[in-house]
Amino acid sequence: MTRALLFTMVVGEACLRLRRGSTHVLLLVAALAAWFMVVDPATGYNMLVANSARVAYNSTGLALGSSVLATSLLGLFGFYLVRGRVDDDLRSGMGGVLATMPVSNASLILGRWAGAVLYLGSLILVLALTMCVLQSVRGEGVVAPLVYLQFYALTILPNIFFCAAMAVLCESTRPLMGKTGDVLYFLFWLAQVSVAAVFVSLNTGGTFALAFDATGVGVLTQRGQQLLQTTSMAVGLNPFDKTVAPVVMADNFWTWQMVLTRFAAAFAAAIPLALAAGLFHRFSPDRVRAPASRRTWAIGGGINRALRPLDVCSHLLLRASARLPRLPGQLGAELALTFAAYPLTGPLLLLSVAAGSLLDYAMLPWLLLAAVLYWGVVIADLGVRDHAADTEAISSSMPGGAMRRYWRQCAAAVLLGLLLTAPVMARWAGAEPLRAFCLFGGMLALTGLAQFLGSTLRTGRAFTVLFLSGLYIVAQSDDVAAMDLLGMHGEATAASIAQQAAAGVALLVAGFGFARRRGLQ
Repeated sequence: MTRALLFTMVVGEACLRLRRGSTHVLLLVAALAAWFMVVDPATGYNMLVANSARVAYNSTGLALGSSVLATSLLGLFGFYLVRGRVDDDLRSGMGGVLATMPVSNASLILGRWAGAVLYLGSLILVLALTMCVLQSVRGEGVVAPLVYLQFYALTILPNIFFCAAMAVLCESTRPLMGKTGDVLYFLFWLAQVSVAAVFVSLNTGGTFALAFDATGVGVLTQRGQQLLQTTSMAVGLNPFDKTVAPVVMADNFWTWQMVLTRFAAAFAAAIPLALAAGLFHRFSPDRVRAPASRRTWAIGGGINRALRPLDVCSHLLLRASARLPRLPGQLGAELALTFAAYPLTGPLLLLSVAAGSLLDYAMLPWLLLAAVLYWGVVIADLGVRDHAADTEAISSSMPGGAMRRYWRQCAAAVLLGLLLTAPVMARWAGAEPLRAFCLFGGMLALTGLAQFLGSTLRTGRAFTVLFLSGLYIVAQSDDVAAMDLLGMHGEATAASIAQQAAAGVALLVAGFGFARRRGLQ
């Protein structure tokens, strides 16, 4: 393959991503996120704090703090942002065209990976420009754009290489193309962040170990602790002691050993790329969608067949829906489709009822966490199910059209959540009614977010990543009322519950506006 053809593939891949309206929204969100990361010190909080003293907002200090936060978040969100190209090719019919191109699998994989890197790299430029503006507004010292570019290129760029390579790998093999790949990567990201934290806590400064830390958090944190001469360094929204003089981060931050370590981390991205080239299905029908003869040997197929005798809920709901009038019948049909698409729903519903009745009261939050985790993964695709199956025109022809379909799917999502969490809510309603209201308000807010993102982005992955990361943060925040989204910690107040419910209603209305606009086109 010639260089000109590879260049055309890379530019075309990047342009397909950058021309989307969601990309413009994403760039705006990145700028706003950077603005909120750099807290005004006058509020008593600072982005970077060491030994209760705030680190001054010079170019090095801001670049260090923003690099740690940005690389951690982009390592998670970047994967989901570049996912879905194979689904687009299959839906549009371009998969067959790409399969007949006179180029090797490695060239196709390389072009798709490079286009994803260019797409995510645009976020680095937006972040650097925003940080320069923020330093001139809230910071100190002379603005040094090259310092920001140096930090971001050595810290975030290798992470972009790696998460783009992982996305291409998951798109290249059938078992990881769907939701399984999304969930497994989220678990991998959690393990990666945990390993980086262990490196820092144990002061493991070996270059070999840190070379496999794609985020670069271990390298940055160890060097920052060395320059600040402390092990007490916090990044994020942290209070500081105003009576202590600010600490100024030195300009000589990077060493040659650190640079070589980050180069090694960048080259580590070649590992998933090599695997992707070897496993690439090249849009072969027997590898993208396995035939029945091969599907019978799949583990998932075996589980579904074993559970099929227990999955009577979908059959009962379909029969009842045929006899119910109008909206109740349509709502029952939506639930029946969900039970049929996710055969585990029926058995898990029965298990939730049994566990909620027998478990100790103190164990109910853990049962709730498991039930909500499954519920969130299911409703992520509920709002885009018709779009993915190319049946929107059929479902829109039903009485009420696309408008009623939107509210029907919203009601089905909330009702499914109520069914899965009914034992917990019933026991809380008698002892702690405020927690029961909080659970309902949280499910309403999550349903609104799922429907809004599904209406605007036409994919369930955006909600999946936000839901999984948000649920992880909520589970760790046990002393903040605003973070008690589902009443798991019992810290929610009437005001926080009202805010959650209001946010859910606002998201539902906004999603309806997008759905209505699309339905009228």
